[in-house]
Amino acid sequence: MNFSVVSLGCKVNQSEGEDIAAGLSAAGLEPAGRGEAADVIIVNTCTVTGEADRKSRKAIYQAVKRRAGETALVVVTGCYASVAAADLAAIEGVSLVVGQAGKSGLVEQVVDHARREARPREVASSPNTSLLAMTEQRDIRSARSGAARASGSSNGDGSNRPDEIASFRSQRQTTSGTENQLRNDRQNKGQEERRVRAYLKVQDGCDNRCAYCIVPDARGNPVSVPESEVLMRAGDLTGAGAREIILTGINVGKYGNRPAETATATNQPRKDKATNLAELIAKVLTVPDVARVRLSSIEPEDVTLDLIGFLADARNDSLESRNESIPYLCPHLHIPLQAGDNRTLKRMGRRYVTGEFQRLINSIRHANPDAAFTTDLIVGFPGETDEEFANTMRFLDAVRPARMHVFQYSRRAGTPAADMPDQVADSVKAARSRQAREAGERYAAEYRASFTGREVEVLVERVKDGVATGTTETYLAVSFDAADAKPGDIIRRAL
Repeated sequence: MNFSVVSLGCKVNQSEGEDIAAGLSAAGLEPAGRGEAADVIIVNTCTVTGEADRKSRKAIYQAVKRRAGETALVVVTGCYASVAAADLAAIEGVSLVVGQAGKSGLVEQVVDHARREARPREVASSPNTSLLAMTEQRDIRSARSGAARASGSSNGDGSNRPDEIASFRSQRQTTSGTENQLRNDRQNKGQEERRVRAYLKVQDGCDNRCAYCIVPDARGNPVSVPESEVLMRAGDLTGAGAREIILTGINVGKYGNRPAETATATNQPRKDKATNLAELIAKVLTVPDVARVRLSSIEPEDVTLDLIGFLADARNDSLESRNESIPYLCPHLHIPLQAGDNRTLKRMGRRYVTGEFQRLINSIRHANPDAAFTTDLIVGFPGETDEEFANTMRFLDAVRPARMHVFQYSRRAGTPAADMPDQVADSVKAARSRQAREAGERYAAEYRASFTGREVEVLVERVKDGVATGTTETYLAVSFDAADAKPGDIIRRAL
């Protein structure tokens, strides 16, 4: 029996889709080849915008068309499945609908469903169930916990020391073979990039309630993966060849759900004893064979002084003279701006004003002038006037991101923004998008040019015909002649 997994949307969803595929492989199913009809098709949906809903439905219809006969399973999961389960279950050919909270048991449900060849049914689920383990399937997690107990890897406070992680690796070999099978499946896919730069989901959920976003309804409030499980998973990934660990989450800055001292705060700063994101990063950096850690995205109000301190430690001149065995946090933060006008930000329900955002970027660049600041922008939000958009373009000129993703506002039913007056015409949104994208291309070219002739640190992700391709610590894609290089090598070279 073979399978195919189609994931749409954010990096968290992509990571969850990869975990589902690995779990199905571990259960004995074979990945379908490109263009091959599949016995099981998982559609991992997104619902962040109305356009995302449309793309998710299209992917479901395509899955039904390419299934291997009427007895094949088409399983719909992800955020769209959480908010529109009944509608999706009504699509002819859909066998199973599993919301976000059901993902941890999805592999077991699929295998059981396929074995029994049951009639189509809907699985309802609440988005607020504990998430722990949306990063792993239950059989794999059980093998881990058994090995962890055998090695005594829990310190009671949820932490793990590097020697305990190493012990866990050796103990794991004598427990279930599930994880070894999982690792072999991943390696046999030939995905060098997946091995050397690996996503590690540490958090899920969001309670910011931005006016345009339905995600809190789909994924619930912020929930953090326990530190001990994060460190075990990081050890798994490095054991499989990963050199860079990318910490990801729906709102990763909420890790621990308790704030540390914030860089933009005007009130008296406070530090909490509970693990926060900066403390988690410090511990992940101690995992054997981790070369560097990267954050996938973080909200501006969650960037702490401790995080900025990590960026200062990763200055290019510091990397040149440092011991290569010392890991570091990549000097690259993806911080969504969304708009550069305070009136637009207020309607969006964002939690900062442009002056605070500017001070944050200044703080980052003061700590590390080469640090990459990348961002997201929404154009054509309801009520956005020509003046407000002009203010956004002026603000972009002031902060000049190294890379920028530009999105035209897409109306999403069920969000406050969908019912706001003064919806912007599609033609206006398209024109503003073109203008913003052109500016983004200029900023990206300027940032890359600033490294011309300077050495950077490249993590090699693949080598083909004597040409190595990889990613720098500041998220620049680089290709160069290196016949002897191999995936996972870290090479310093001039751009």
